Amino acid sequence: MVSSRGSPSRHRRQLAIAQAWAAAPVSAQAAEPAGIFQLVQQRDGRIAYWGVVIRLDRLAFRPTIELAQLAIRDDKHDHELRDAMRWAVDGKGKQLTIQWQPGKGDFGTGNGIRVCLERSAFRDGRQPTNDRECWQIGTDLLSARYRPRGLIHVMRSLRSRGGPG
Repeated sequence: MVSSRGSPSRHRRQLAIAQAWAAAPVSAQAAEPAGIFQLVQQRDGRIAYWGVVIRLDRLAFRPTIELAQLAIRDDKHDHELRDAMRWAVDGKGKQLTIQWQPGKGDFGTGNGIRVCLERSAFRDGRQPTNDRECWQIGTDLLSARYRPRGLIHVMRSLRSRGGPG
Protein backbone atom coordinates (compact mmCIF):
# COMPACT_ATOMS: atom_id res chain seq x y z
CA MET A 1 0.00 0.00 0.00
CA VAL A 2 1.99 2.95 -1.29
CA SER A 3 0.46 6.35 -1.90
CA SER A 4 1.51 8.26 -4.97
CA ARG A 5 3.17 10.75 -2.64
CA GLY A 6 5.11 8.30 -0.44
CA SER A 7 8.01 5.94 -0.95
CA PRO A 8 7.88 2.25 0.04
CA SER A 9 10.77 2.72 2.47
CA ARG A 10 8.95 5.60 4.21
CA HIS A 11 5.90 3.40 4.68
CA ARG A 12 8.04 0.58 6.10
CA ARG A 13 9.54 3.03 8.60
CA GLN A 14 6.07 4.23 9.60
CA LEU A 15 4.86 0.67 10.10
CA ALA A 16 7.97 -0.14 12.12
CA ILE A 17 7.13 2.80 14.39
CA ALA A 18 3.56 1.52 14.78
CA GLN A 19 4.77 -1.99 15.56
CA ALA A 20 7.26 -0.68 18.11
CA TRP A 21 4.33 0.82 20.01
CA ALA A 22 3.20 -2.64 21.06
CA ALA A 23 5.80 -2.49 23.85
CA ALA A 24 4.72 0.99 25.00
CA PRO A 25 3.84 1.35 28.68
CA VAL A 26 0.18 1.22 29.66
CA SER A 27 0.28 4.87 30.78
CA ALA A 28 0.83 5.91 27.15
CA GLN A 29 -2.49 4.24 26.30
CA ALA A 30 -4.57 5.80 29.11
CA ALA A 31 -6.62 8.27 27.07
CA GLU A 32 -7.78 5.84 24.37
CA PRO A 33 -11.57 5.64 23.95
CA ALA A 34 -13.57 2.60 25.12
CA GLY A 35 -14.91 0.17 22.51
CA ILE A 36 -13.71 -2.41 19.99
CA PHE A 37 -11.12 -1.57 17.35
CA GLN A 38 -9.42 -3.33 14.48
CA LEU A 39 -5.78 -4.22 15.07
CA VAL A 40 -4.13 -3.69 11.69
CA GLN A 41 -0.51 -4.80 11.40
CA GLN A 42 2.09 -5.67 8.82
CA ARG A 43 3.11 -9.33 8.88
CA ASP A 44 5.20 -11.02 6.22
CA GLY A 45 5.14 -7.80 4.18
CA ARG A 46 1.33 -7.67 4.12
CA ILE A 47 -0.94 -5.18 5.86
CA ALA A 48 -4.07 -6.88 7.17
CA TYR A 49 -6.62 -7.02 9.97
CA TRP A 50 -4.87 -9.39 12.39
CA GLY A 51 -6.86 -8.86 15.56
CA VAL A 52 -9.06 -6.70 17.75
CA VAL A 53 -8.47 -4.46 20.73
CA ILE A 54 -11.23 -4.04 23.31
CA ARG A 55 -10.83 -1.06 25.63
CA LEU A 56 -12.94 -0.58 28.75
CA ASP A 57 -13.93 2.54 30.63
CA ARG A 58 -15.84 1.63 33.81
CA LEU A 59 -15.32 -2.16 33.80
CA ALA A 60 -12.02 -4.04 34.22
CA PHE A 61 -10.81 -7.42 32.95
CA ARG A 62 -9.22 -10.01 35.22
CA PRO A 63 -5.46 -10.36 34.59
CA THR A 64 -5.99 -13.74 32.88
CA ILE A 65 -8.97 -14.68 30.74
CA GLU A 66 -9.57 -18.42 30.53
CA LEU A 67 -10.63 -20.19 27.34
CA ALA A 68 -14.10 -20.98 28.77
CA GLN A 69 -14.71 -17.28 29.55
CA LEU A 70 -14.17 -16.10 25.96
CA ALA A 71 -15.96 -16.63 22.65
CA ILE A 72 -14.57 -15.30 19.37
CA ARG A 73 -16.88 -16.05 16.45
CA ASP A 74 -16.92 -15.10 12.81
CA ASP A 75 -20.38 -13.98 11.72
CA LYS A 76 -20.38 -15.29 8.17
CA HIS A 77 -19.79 -18.96 9.04
CA ASP A 78 -20.50 -18.83 12.79
CA HIS A 79 -17.19 -20.56 13.54
CA GLU A 80 -15.45 -20.39 16.90
CA LEU A 81 -11.95 -18.91 16.40
CA ARG A 82 -10.41 -19.22 19.88
CA ASP A 83 -8.07 -22.08 18.96
CA ALA A 84 -6.38 -19.95 16.28
CA MET A 85 -6.10 -16.85 18.47
CA ARG A 86 -3.98 -15.57 21.35
CA TRP A 87 -5.03 -12.88 23.82
CA ALA A 88 -3.64 -10.77 26.62
CA VAL A 89 -4.92 -8.23 29.16
CA ASP A 90 -2.90 -5.12 30.00
CA GLY A 91 -1.70 -4.44 33.55
CA LYS A 92 -4.64 -2.23 34.53
CA GLY A 93 -7.28 -4.59 33.15
CA LYS A 94 -8.58 -1.95 30.75
CA GLN A 95 -7.44 -3.42 27.44
CA LEU A 96 -7.81 -6.88 25.91
CA THR A 97 -5.80 -7.56 22.75
CA ILE A 98 -6.83 -10.56 20.65
CA GLN A 99 -4.65 -11.56 17.69
CA TRP A 100 -4.36 -14.37 15.19
CA GLN A 101 -1.50 -16.71 16.02
CA PRO A 102 1.30 -16.41 13.44
CA GLY A 103 0.58 -18.58 10.41
CA LYS A 104 -3.11 -19.07 11.29
CA GLY A 105 -4.62 -16.42 8.97
CA ASP A 106 -6.33 -13.05 9.26
CA PHE A 107 -9.92 -11.81 9.40
CA GLY A 108 -10.20 -11.15 5.66
CA THR A 109 -13.07 -8.97 4.37
CA GLY A 110 -16.84 -9.09 4.05
CA ASN A 111 -17.38 -10.61 7.46
CA GLY A 112 -17.90 -9.64 11.08
CA ILE A 113 -16.28 -10.69 14.32
CA ARG A 114 -18.16 -11.10 17.59
CA VAL A 115 -16.28 -11.27 20.89
CA CYS A 116 -18.16 -12.25 24.05
CA LEU A 117 -16.80 -12.50 27.59
CA GLU A 118 -18.47 -14.18 30.54
CA ARG A 119 -19.09 -12.05 33.62
CA SER A 120 -16.40 -14.06 35.44
CA ALA A 121 -13.74 -12.61 33.06
CA PHE A 122 -14.17 -9.20 34.73
CA ARG A 123 -12.68 -8.11 38.05
CA ASP A 124 -14.88 -8.24 41.15
CA GLY A 125 -16.50 -4.88 41.79
CA ARG A 126 -15.85 -3.91 38.14
CA GLN A 127 -18.13 -6.47 36.49
CA PRO A 128 -21.00 -5.90 34.06
CA THR A 129 -24.57 -6.39 35.25
CA ASN A 130 -25.22 -8.90 32.41
CA ASP A 131 -24.03 -12.51 32.43
CA ARG A 132 -21.85 -11.71 29.41
CA GLU A 133 -20.62 -8.70 27.47
CA CYS A 134 -20.30 -8.79 23.68
CA TRP A 135 -18.68 -6.57 21.07
CA GLN A 136 -18.92 -6.81 17.30
CA ILE A 137 -16.94 -5.26 14.46
CA GLY A 138 -16.76 -5.71 10.68
CA THR A 139 -13.70 -7.16 8.97
CA ASP A 140 -13.38 -4.65 6.13
CA LEU A 141 -10.45 -2.36 6.89
CA LEU A 142 -11.73 0.84 8.47
CA SER A 143 -10.08 4.23 8.30
CA ALA A 144 -10.74 4.56 12.06
CA ARG A 145 -8.77 1.50 13.12
CA TYR A 146 -6.85 1.22 16.37
CA ARG A 147 -3.92 3.60 16.51
CA PRO A 148 -1.94 4.04 19.68
CA ARG A 149 -2.30 7.44 21.32
CA GLY A 150 1.43 8.14 21.19
CA LEU A 151 1.42 7.81 17.41
CA ILE A 152 -1.59 9.99 16.61
CA HIS A 153 0.51 13.14 16.28
CA VAL A 154 3.07 11.22 14.18
CA MET A 155 0.33 9.88 11.91
CA ARG A 156 -1.26 13.32 11.52
CA SER A 157 2.13 14.77 10.69
CA LEU A 158 2.82 12.03 8.14
CA ARG A 159 -0.65 12.38 6.65
CA SER A 160 -0.12 16.10 6.11
CA ARG A 161 3.06 15.21 4.19
CA GLY A 162 1.38 12.54 2.09
CA GLY A 163 1.95 9.52 4.34
CA PRO A 164 -0.60 6.86 5.26
CA GLY A 165 -3.90 7.95 6.64
